[in-house]
Amino acid sequence: TLYNTYWVRFSQGQITFDKAIQNTKTLIQAAQEAGVRKIVHLSITNASEESSLPYFRGKRLLEKAIMHSKLSYAIIRPTVIFGSEDILINNIAWLLREFPVFVVC
Repeated sequence: TLYNTYWVRFSQGQITFDKAIQNTKTLIQAAQEAGVRKIVHLSITNASEESSLPYFRGKRLLEKAIMHSKLSYAIIRPTVIFGSEDILINNIAWLLREFPVFVVC
C-alpha cells in the first residue's frame, strides 16, 4: 500500500499545484509499475473541479486520476490536519489567547 500525503500548500516559483499534480500522477504510475496494489490518498474536504481555488481543484483532479488508475484506493478527506508546526491551528490558538471573542460560523 502506498500512503500518499504529497501536496503543496502554496504555489511558489517552480513549486506549483500543476507540478504537484504531475508529480503525483508520476508517483501513481510508478506505484502501478512496482506492483503496489492499493493507494491511500490524503485529499481535502470539498475538493472540486469547479472550484475557483487551484488547491481544491488540484486535489479533485488527483482523486480522479487515482480512481482511473488500476490501483485499489481509499481517499481520505479531512477538514483540518494539525500537528506541532501547523500554521492554521497555531494561528487560531494565538487568536484565542489574544482576543476575548472568537467567532465560529
